[in-house]
Amino acid sequence: MATVYRYDYLDRVLKRERRSIDYATGEAIGRLAGRILPETAREVDDDLVDEWGMVRAVDIAASEPVPPRTRDEGPARGTRP
Repeated sequence: MATVYRYDYLDRVLKRERRSIDYATGEAIGRLAGRILPETAREVDDDLVDEWGMVRAVDIAASEPVPPRTRDEGPARGTRP
């Protein structure tokens, strides 16, 4: 398991601070000269972390199990009758 964080970084194109959408390890954030946001810490499987220490938020969401629905919850959102 690896601990990853979202982070703030300087966007050199826009010349302002931005918040990341994806996650990264503390070491990767240090290389980017970013600032770790400790409240966003997550434990993820090591297989999700790429060689640069980055993890896409989409990959994290896809790896989390979906809780089963009960019969009385009705149809899922976005489904047509």
